[in-house]
Amino acid sequence: MPGTDAAAVLEQLERNLVHNVLAVRASRIGDLLMTTPALAAFHERWPQARITLLTNEYSRALVDHDPMFDQVLAFSGRESALAGRQGSRLAQQIEGKFDLLLALRPRKELLYFARSARIPFVFPANDPTPTDRTHHVVEQTLARLGPIGLPEPPGPLRLALPEAELNAARAFLPARGVPFALLHPGCDETFRFKLRRGVRRRVWPVEHWRVLMDRLADELSLQVVVSSGSSVETRWVNHIVSGCTSAPLQLIRPPLSRLAAAASLADVVVTVDTGPLHIATAVGTALIGLYGPSPVSFTGPWAPCSYTAVLRRDLPCAPCQGRDVRCPRNVCMEEIAPSAVFDACREAL
Repeated sequence: MPGTDAAAVLEQLERNLVHNVLAVRASRIGDLLMTTPALAAFHERWPQARITLLTNEYSRALVDHDPMFDQVLAFSGRESALAGRQGSRLAQQIEGKFDLLLALRPRKELLYFARSARIPFVFPANDPTPTDRTHHVVEQTLARLGPIGLPEPPGPLRLALPEAELNAARAFLPARGVPFALLHPGCDETFRFKLRRGVRRRVWPVEHWRVLMDRLADELSLQVVVSSGSSVETRWVNHIVSGCTSAPLQLIRPPLSRLAAAASLADVVVTVDTGPLHIATAVGTALIGLYGPSPVSFTGPWAPCSYTAVLRRDLPCAPCQGRDVRCPRNVCMEEIAPSAVFDACREAL
């Protein structure tokens, strides 16, 4: 099996014996972006090591243009998929090409993958400590890599946008000089079957979105642009928009880089705790985040930009994360009033 001792890995780095590093993080949008501060710290501390990032195909567009990566490789699925046939094929392609595997989310599957790819060192090999939801994901990711010489505190999230994507977004969005708000109502929990179960509910009510959209257009003269990231989210957004009087523009299932470009050009972004929230944080746009069952201390906006407002209700049951809780009304999200979100948008502008 590959070596996993922190002291041995640090010695290899200090002796300049690590030339090619494979960093692995194949997950959702926010999870990937929240690893970029740790990767930037590694790049700054060990600049002689070329970093290749292995992520999933869906999220790849967010990191393809970051200059700290020598290259970006992608596959379908999460880290667990590396233990199957797809991982075997990939291991054959990269066999013997890397000196160290950085496990940004330690999993035993990565040890087997590293052995198949003949990568001599993996760090960290495992994370024996339970997840601490009182400290941010960004901090915990960097802390895992601390034993190999990475400095703290973490820096901001990173997201490099090519000019071509910015131009493509401008072609769809309101003309320059016309202020607009980008709203992203959906998340993976807009699936109906999930809403009927006692799982995490990060969904703000339909009527609340409609009230907010109409007030932003009528009272602040903002063009409202609504985005969706999947077919289910698109149906959800269509349902919301159908009851509005302000005729919002719809950005339907754009490439992630296009969505990021739109977020960077917006005057304000409003969303729940989902990937586009972290995109807005990374590109520095004024942000209104709506939090209910999710702990802000764990997945809140990191290194906020010029204006960031996190709106949540201080309830005894929140944040529950949907575990062992039956909540037929989704109270923690319902009680975030549209007027409070509107006031935050007005302040952000």
